[in-house]
Amino acid sequence: MSAVAFPEVPAKAGYTADGKWYTDAACTTEFVANGAITSDIKLYANYTANDYTITYFDGSEHYELPVTYGKEYTLPTLEKPGYISQGYELLSGTKFDTKGTYTVVGDTTVKAVWKEDKVLVTFNSNNSSVPVDALRNCLVTSAPAP
Repeated sequence: MSAVAFPEVPAKAGYTADGKWYTDAACTTEFVANGAITSDIKLYANYTANDYTITYFDGSEHYELPVTYGKEYTLPTLEKPGYISQGYELLSGTKFDTKGTYTVVGDTTVKAVWKEDKVLVTFNSNNSSVPVDALRNCLVTSAPAP
């Protein structure tokens, strides 16, 4: 009688294997080699999706979002007075929108991208005017001299 050496459970990107073979697809009954195999048998490997963290930076604060490999996630739309969110970008510079859904394949760090939300404030007096660019929702503390 010849012996069969069982292969190691192969690696699978984004997953961790428990290293055992099972006789059922749900991986509830571990295969135990304790004698001759007398008929065809199909064995299954058990994999668990890895957990990762998306760290996102809004320009002043860091936040963390726990995620699981293979699942889709939507990053929150951040708010910053005087600015309009333009989405996020990876540290490598790749940009993406907050309206999209993304699949995470490992720990990831992104930063928020902002565009100034400017308004024009015009001060009129004595038949002259002084235009001033300002960020929306900013506080005006004093008017410029004409």
